[in-house]
Amino acid sequence: MKKFVGDINIFLNALGEKQGSNLILKAISIVATDFEVEYFECDNIQHTYFHFFKRGVDFVFSKNNDSEFLESIFFYVNKYNNEYYEYPFLEQLFLELDNKFTQNDLIVKFGKPEAYSDNWIRYSINNKYVHFEFNELKELSQITLFIK
Repeated sequence: MKKFVGDINIFLNALGEKQGSNLILKAISIVATDFEVEYFECDNIQHTYFHFFKRGVDFVFSKNNDSEFLESIFFYVNKYNNEYYEYPFLEQLFLELDNKFTQNDLIVKFGKPEAYSDNWIRYSINNKYVHFEFNELKELSQITLFIK
């Protein structure tokens, strides 16, 4: 697989880091807007969500012993829902792609994915995932970064 070029690497580097780390702060500075915090528990695991509604981004932290680590980042695009604006920096996220890329564009540019289906495609990079979701019109609707 060919490497991704762009701000995507800053966000990938932040995954797995403890809340408050410089790598996470660097990623948050790209989003650069106010956010709301929400706490959620699932399967006895405490999660903290940073909702950047005006930028179409969520940072999700999970509690591990006494600290929280960045587990996933969601980027919402193409009018994902009414709560979130579209992520405005998609062209900087992936410098080698325009903002209207398709599943086929990804495969041509980055090679065979780790997994895929009719409406999503996923690449694995050093135990971290880049997951692209497409709507019924085959338009990109969401990008999720997460760790194993």
